[in-house]
Amino acid sequence: MKKKLSPQELERLRKQQAHRKEMEYLLKRDLTLESERRKTEELFYKDKNPLVIGGINFVFTIIFGYAIKFIITRFVPFSSIFDPVFNVLIWGSAIVSAFLKKSLIERLFDRINP
Repeated sequence: MKKKLSPQELERLRKQQAHRKEMEYLLKRDLTLESERRKTEELFYKDKNPLVIGGINFVFTIIFGYAIKFIITRFVPFSSIFDPVFNVLIWGSAIVSAFLKKSLIERLFDRINP
């Protein structure tokens, strides 16, 4: 024998089903966006030498980092105290960008637009 559901239970089940459908839609959307991003990255890096890409990212990360350091030390008083910290951060991010084959700017855009 089937139980008759109360109106509150029916409403709760409808909300659960609507929430499940919304989550499925969001999951499908995220998966398609991720696969499209991977396809474009594969096309972009397809016939490129990974050492060259890593070297370019290394150099541009250092240039970008020192540009930011210059702006900070130029306009913020007493920021020269943090010069060693800036240098460690710049060189560390340059090494990481060479290994990941992604520049600092690309990683920032990935964080901003997931």
